[in-house]
Amino acid sequence: DDYEEGTWTAALTSATGSLVTDTSYDTGAYSKIGRVVHIQGYFKISGSTSPGGDLYIIGLPFTPGTFTDSAHQISASVFARDLATATTGYVAGFLSDSRLYIRGGLGTTALDTGMASRLDTGTQIYISCTYMTS
Repeated sequence: DDYEEGTWTAALTSATGSLVTDTSYDTGAYSKIGRVVHIQGYFKISGSTSPGGDLYIIGLPFTPGTFTDSAHQISASVFARDLATATTGYVAGFLSDSRLYIRGGLGTTALDTGMASRLDTGTQIYISCTYMTS
């Protein structure tokens, strides 16, 4: 009985420095069925000032739920192009404060927590993610 569709406005942010999300490419779509939310979007950077550290997407349409085993609350696919510097892959995970982390893969066991420094004006981020609300 609980179904909803709509759009949401995203912003790409960094732990340090700043990123500007192009307002022509900052809107994603969502579907919510019960507690399950699926989001997707195509976002583009129109400006940056020394971004560094973690890269986040904020503005999610619904607050992610808090669960004891975070591995079961998210499934995400992230693709980026036109980066300032290359990385080997991407993974994503939620924080309790409703930000979607985007981190790079550095081989078999390490994560790149400096993804924001790899972005530049013109970088494009594509996401598809499913998560649960409380």
